[in-house]
Order: sequence, then structure tokens, then C-alpha cells
Amino acid sequence: MEKTVRDENTTKKLIILAAVFGTASSSIMARFSTCPSMVLTLYRMMFTCLIMAGPGLADLKVHYRELKPEDYICCFISGFFLAVLIAASYECLKYTSVAAAVLLTDSEVFFVAFLQRIFFKEKITGPGWAAILITFAGSMIVALGDAASGSGGSNMLKGDLIALAGAFFMAMTSIMGKKCRVRMTNRSYTGLQYLCTLFVTIVILLLMKIPFFGYDTINYSLALGQTVICTLLGLSVFSWGLKYLNAAFISTAKLAEPVFSSILALIIFHEIPPVTTVIGGIVVISGILLYLRQKN
Repeated sequence: MEKTVRDENTTKKLIILAAVFGTASSSIMARFSTCPSMVLTLYRMMFTCLIMAGPGLADLKVHYRELKPEDYICCFISGFFLAVLIAASYECLKYTSVAAAVLLTDSEVFFVAFLQRIFFKEKITGPGWAAILITFAGSMIVALGDAASGSGGSNMLKGDLIALAGAFFMAMTSIMGKKCRVRMTNRSYTGLQYLCTLFVTIVILLLMKIPFFGYDTINYSLALGQTVICTLLGLSVFSWGLKYLNAAFISTAKLAEPVFSSILALIIFHEIPPVTTVIGGIVVISGILLYLRQKN
């Protein structure tokens, strides 16, 4: 019996690692896009809403009496930050390496700690502060290394700063999601969140006067691939795994995303990350790992 349980847990852990690999492929697919970042975000959210929003809104209809106006406001804010997060994760790839882009975007723990202090009054312990400073130091090693890397340094630094902004957007999405999930089911929250994200993306495109269509057909294929591989078989699997596995394992497993992305970029684009990115990456991952251990 114990061996069967062990084998089942091993299988579930392998599924989580496969999901991490799925999310890591997002940056690779985005590199092949030929349309503006916000347009690719629009296509991805259109496909996501077609597949996922329906069941979520049906679930929301059952529980809507339990919700308060602030829940809908938090969903909208979460949707807004998810829209700019996805766009930022695409945009930064135009300027910096895949390794640096994914690594810096995944350093959201630096912002989450401060936001949790503001929204939930959670104190930051001594080891927590140490982990945050280590993560920040690693991010600076990556950014300063790119800034000093010859003629392309200014563009690479621009990409790094967009990726760091993406980390803040990701943290805000997580914080708003935590507030929403107090009274909302996961399906109802994600269904409403994705619809809000789609709405925000449309508004931004209208304000920026960017055409919705008229781009190469490959962009539709890339958006569909990201919806299936990165969202359904990636992010959704993380939510599934929380029911069966320790949250600390899932959080730690996500640290493999920059590694998987770098390997894919090396194979597909022959992109070798700078030494400073590798060193900074090790420092950032060490800081995040330290923070997760002291939190759990």
C-alpha cells in the first residue's frame, strides 16, 4: 500500500514538472510572434475565455449571492494586472535573453512579501528579509551585467526592467487572487478574471489605436498553443496539484522554469545566456528557495 501511494505521489510530481516545462515554453513561442505584444495577449485571452470562462461563469452564477462588490473589484484589478503581465512577458523578450526575461519575471517573491505586508498585515521575518535581499541582489547582477554588455546593453537593460515590472504585475495578480479566493471558487474566480483580462486588453488596444487583426496567421497558432500548453496544461495543473501535493513542492518546482526556458532557448535559438545571468540566476533562485522554506 505504501509503495502504491509513493508511486502515485511520484507520478503527480512528474506531472507538476511537466507543467513547469509547459509554462517555460511560453517565452519560446512568444519569440516567434510577429504581432504587437498586446495583440498576442488578446488572441491568447480570447482562446482562454472560449475554453475556460464558460464553466467558471456557470460556477459563479451558483455562488454570486455570497460575493461582495469588493470581490468583483478585486477580480477586475487582477484581470488588469494579468493583461499587462502577459504583455510584459512578451515585450521583454524583444530586448533581452530568454533566461534573463523568465528569471526576472519569476522573482515576484520580492514584491509579494511587501504587498502581503500592505494588504494582509503579514510580518516579514529576519530570514524573510535576508531572502528578499538575496533575490534583489541576484536581480541586480543580471540587470547590471546586461547593462554593461556592449552596444546592446541599453536594450537588454530595458528588457530586464520590463521583466522586473512583470514580476510586480505577477505579484499583484497573486495578491488580488488571494483576496478573491476567500469567497470565490477557483473556477468562478478564473472565469471572471479571464473575462476581465480580455476586456482590459481590448480597452488598451483601442486606446493605443493598435489594430486587432491583419497579422500573420502564425500568431493565432502561437496564442492557441500558449492557451493549451501554458495555461490548461501549465497553470491549471498547478492548481490541481495543490489538492494532492505540498504547496512548498509546487512552489519549489516552479524554480525550474528559468532552467527549462534556457535549455529550450539554447536548443532552438542557440542562445547562450551571459555569465552574469547564470550567476545572478543562481543567486535569485537561492533567495526564492530560502524565502519559500522559511514561509513553509
